[in-house]
Amino acid sequence: MTAHAEQITYLSNGNPQTGVGKQYLYINTIQRNGRPFGTEMLECTQIGGTLTSPSPHSDQCRGTFLFPDGQVTWQNGTSSPTSAPPEDIDIAITGGTDRYAGATGYGHVNLTAPGESTQTLHLWLRPEVSGR
Repeated sequence: MTAHAEQITYLSNGNPQTGVGKQYLYINTIQRNGRPFGTEMLECTQIGGTLTSPSPHSDQCRGTFLFPDGQVTWQNGTSSPTSAPPEDIDIAITGGTDRYAGATGYGHVNLTAPGESTQTLHLWLRPEVSGR
């Protein structure tokens, strides 16, 4: 899948000296095999680091994929020990609805450009739940 940021909102509601508490809100359009497939909504909160950007910092993120046949939720924590942001991020699948009810697994996100990424999800579905 590929994701393209349609809307990015930065909320500077964090600590003025460290940036801790600052939030990033994204709405991404998702394409699969070059065709529109859904939307991703995500929110990240800076939980450690410094205000200077780019800077070493830690974020806690969570999001939801809205697909035509259900939703998939995820979360992750990132830590950038250097001034360069991470290029690859791993996410944990925390659940889902409809076809994805009871989903578990993981995902890998490769940040290809500002606001752009390729994402690979590895989902395990419980047949007795997802077969509805």
